[in-house]
Amino acid sequence: MGAVPQGFPQRVRREGRLLQFVTHAPHADDGEQAIVLCKDDAGALFYLPQEEWLADAHQASTGSQDDKRQLPLQGDASIPNDMRPNTGIVTSASSTADKVALFKSLFQARSDVYAHGYRRKDGGIGYAPACANEYARGICPKCLGARVECGRCDRRAFRKLTDRVLVAHFKGEDERLRDVVGIYVLLPPDDTTSVLVADFDGVGWRESASAYRDAARAHGLDPATERSRSGNGAHVWLFFAEPVSARDARRLGTRLLAEAMSRTQTVGFSSFDRLFPSQDIMPKGGFGNLIALPLQGRAVAKGNSVFVDDEFQAYADQWAYLSCVTKVGKQGVENLIRRAHGSAQASLRSLTRSCREQSAETESDNAVEGNRPVSCGDAALDAWDFPRHLSIVLSDMLYVPEAGLSPAALSRIRWIAAYANPEFYRAQAQGRSVYNISRYIYVGETRDLSDAFAGAGSAHEGVPAELVDGSERAVALPRGCRDELVELLKASGVDFDIRDMRTSGKPVELEFVGELRPDQQEAAEALVKYDGGILSAPTGFGKTVIGAWLIAREKVSTLVVVPKTALLSQWRKSLSGFLLGPDGKFEVGVLGGGKARLTGVVDVATFQSLTKTDTHGVRYLLPEARSYGMVIVDECHHAAAPQLEFVLKRVSAHRIFGLSATPRRSDGLDRTLSMVCGPIRYAVDPKEQARRQGFARLLVTRFTGVRYPGYEVGMTHNQVLDLLCESEARNALIVDDVVRAVRSGAAALVMSKRRKHVSDLTRRLKEAGLQPYQITGDGTQRSRQRIVAEAHHAMEKFYNPGATSDVSSGCDARNVSAVLPVIVATESCLGEGFDMPELTALFMATPVSYSGVVIQQVGRLHRVMPGKSAVTVYDYVDISIPQLERSYKRRLKVYASLGYEVAGGSEASDGPRGSFVDAATWAESFTRDVQATLRSIEVFAPCVDMECARMLAPVLEQAVSRGIRISCYIGRRAPRGRSHVCEDAQPVRTFEQAGCKVVPARVIRSGLAVFDEKITWYGDLPLLGRPSSEASSIRIDSAEVAHDLYQEVCRISGLDRLV
Repeated sequence: MGAVPQGFPQRVRREGRLLQFVTHAPHADDGEQAIVLCKDDAGALFYLPQEEWLADAHQASTGSQDDKRQLPLQGDASIPNDMRPNTGIVTSASSTADKVALFKSLFQARSDVYAHGYRRKDGGIGYAPACANEYARGICPKCLGARVECGRCDRRAFRKLTDRVLVAHFKGEDERLRDVVGIYVLLPPDDTTSVLVADFDGVGWRESASAYRDAARAHGLDPATERSRSGNGAHVWLFFAEPVSARDARRLGTRLLAEAMSRTQTVGFSSFDRLFPSQDIMPKGGFGNLIALPLQGRAVAKGNSVFVDDEFQAYADQWAYLSCVTKVGKQGVENLIRRAHGSAQASLRSLTRSCREQSAETESDNAVEGNRPVSCGDAALDAWDFPRHLSIVLSDMLYVPEAGLSPAALSRIRWIAAYANPEFYRAQAQGRSVYNISRYIYVGETRDLSDAFAGAGSAHEGVPAELVDGSERAVALPRGCRDELVELLKASGVDFDIRDMRTSGKPVELEFVGELRPDQQEAAEALVKYDGGILSAPTGFGKTVIGAWLIAREKVSTLVVVPKTALLSQWRKSLSGFLLGPDGKFEVGVLGGGKARLTGVVDVATFQSLTKTDTHGVRYLLPEARSYGMVIVDECHHAAAPQLEFVLKRVSAHRIFGLSATPRRSDGLDRTLSMVCGPIRYAVDPKEQARRQGFARLLVTRFTGVRYPGYEVGMTHNQVLDLLCESEARNALIVDDVVRAVRSGAAALVMSKRRKHVSDLTRRLKEAGLQPYQITGDGTQRSRQRIVAEAHHAMEKFYNPGATSDVSSGCDARNVSAVLPVIVATESCLGEGFDMPELTALFMATPVSYSGVVIQQVGRLHRVMPGKSAVTVYDYVDISIPQLERSYKRRLKVYASLGYEVAGGSEASDGPRGSFVDAATWAESFTRDVQATLRSIEVFAPCVDMECARMLAPVLEQAVSRGIRISCYIGRRAPRGRSHVCEDAQPVRTFEQAGCKVVPARVIRSGLAVFDEKITWYGDLPLLGRPSSEASSIRIDSAEVAHDLYQEVCRISGLDRLV
């Protein structure tokens, strides 16, 4: 074989196939008769005369326009690709201008800003936006010690990405690395991109990059593989003939990564976080993640930052290689996305519902992204993907040996324990950066199979020694994935067995000396049908009593795991009261809160105390924790927390049960909970619980009407909270309500998110003559426990169940002239473990949005106590601030689900003269109120809908004929299911023809109706438009509320000068 001439073409297109140069063999006597050895994408070898090879290369650069049209590549004839038009093959001998032009035609990015490198103190490289004012004294905030994002800096002067900058990048002469260029590939204003880059590093990066490259080629794409600057990773580039949406580019990358996972096990879920662009939408105040440009001079000199062949050898002429790279057209990308097929892609067919709800873009994305494997698909698994017999071990996790599994089978099994991260899609939809937010959450692990037998004792007798002591690798899935794994194996025709190595624990003789209520008995018996699962029951249901019953029934050593030390004493007290040993004695062991006495029989421990760290910094589970036969996890919604998840994936108890009032998490990580604890086996209906408890639940909504001059659109939630907590008018309203309620006999709890706010309210309440007990994170845990005990004692004295109960509070006050106690606390200090059944009134001084927090807070009132006849929640609403109005409407749904009734006015004593109205029943109730109206109807509707117009027009017209004055104020929000606004469309004319006065409004955020200046509807229901299935509103009979809401909504809508 002879030397390859400089600038020799590395790729040509011949008869619709892309051929890659392998080697060159010159003729012994005549150089013109040389032979070229080449291969196609399938790896087939060909010999061509050098003359034909050069002729084909020349035709690619100077051929007719017909030759430059989109041509299919071998592997998928239906996928068109765009050839990049050029004026000739650029080689290393070409001019700098030609090289720069070729480079810019491929690596298209933002030209108005780029990132330059800099040498970090540890010798590595960092990047920062190139700015003319960077570190300029008196100008750059960095010099002033301020932390300001460059994209939000009002003194920024970004440098442009010019040819001179690129040439400096190619030369690489700056010792400080400031000539290294990083580009931002997410293009404004329409969030498009001209490249897609997959970044691979870490162990197995070569195999991962090769698998991704081969997956791309299988679909007719032409990926270009670059060895990264460090030499320990690769970037695989795809170039687009025209900008495509970042969303489509990432969907394509997702598909290719999923298929790569089916080719090799080295591609992990973290690879999905290393696609560039890194998100579909430009983050506010940012540029999207950057990617370092290739061919950086200093790195090239070390053999890195260069494009490599399939053997990861650098091409001799980088420029000639880039000249032959083929771009893919926009239509080709769209076709590939539509053609979702293959066994790996079957794993990515649907996102979880929670993720779709968090981001509208995922609603139509469910063909290519997802979190759960399915048994159907164009290339479903079969028995050939598995060994002849698969022996699975069930211990602390499900161990599936990797030996004999095909990469496709291994990938599918791993997907069982993975799901899309709701926080990623939430951040993306909100325009936030997704940096450091994983796209997928993988709850499984890779372990030695021998780990399954740790702590199994004699249970592993008969198991081959090579399994117990060997190092065979296995996929470890959480135990809650068992049903899905079995379903997959059966569908694939696999011969398998599951060897049970769970710990049985030691037998204990304990008697349950309590008595379960019928609803508790039903819940407990539903749990024991399974080896694991969750009991979802509201606060006050008696979950600790059920835990004691489970221990007595199973008669095995049990560990109760709790998240907070306050729960240790609660569980210890409950278990000691409901369990009795054979000799009349029974001791509950405790680990946590400064105590460390485990009995090995029945113990209670905080999950934080169950782990330790060795001298190498490696965390491990206490060996004692693996000896129990049953584990009960209280407040198990914490199971997605890393430390508790770590514990639950290492305890090997035969049974694991979870207890929680709020198994749905605010971060959407519910699936982790079900994987490690099992699914919900029994859920208590809160409305049914309220009925059985026998006391009323009242909601008093206090529309504050407070104006906030300091409020600005775009403020963060914390900034808004600052405004609320510092408002004199709002705080005075809260204090007046608390004083009035306590003097009427309420046992009150005031909750806020801020310590300073708690201190301020405490001072005001003390000045008003009450005895406030302040509970915050200040001081020691012991001091907080002392304050809680003092408050509890004061409440017990204050609460007199023997007297006639006041309907507003459920209790009657005695010794009122002596002490009027009230608890004022931060939310974080009164979480799980706070138990004070005397409480009858809750004042939510700061707003909450997430349903789980609402349930937890109001649950403090739901403890049963003799004489309690009603509990009341005071909710303070500031509808002048949009995000607070939205959070209130979310809380309404929670209150309705918990069985609350709406109080008629601003006090609980007004009684339940209101109601909740949902999407299923609103039309009938609304019609009744129209028919009962005597004077006027005012309707504020965010949108109108023809269906509602046809339904309501007759009844409204009839009301007008009776002399009723009807005004409809209509906002500019598009009706549900429409993408346009129709102020003058047929629905509006229909209402006008019915005799209604129709007035367009600047903005109407909520549906409001006022009948006769007294009956008020307010909430999510649009009233004149089609509601969503989740929409709800409150209906209140109160002239005071009607007046206040009417005035406030008029002001917000810009109608205060018209009405």
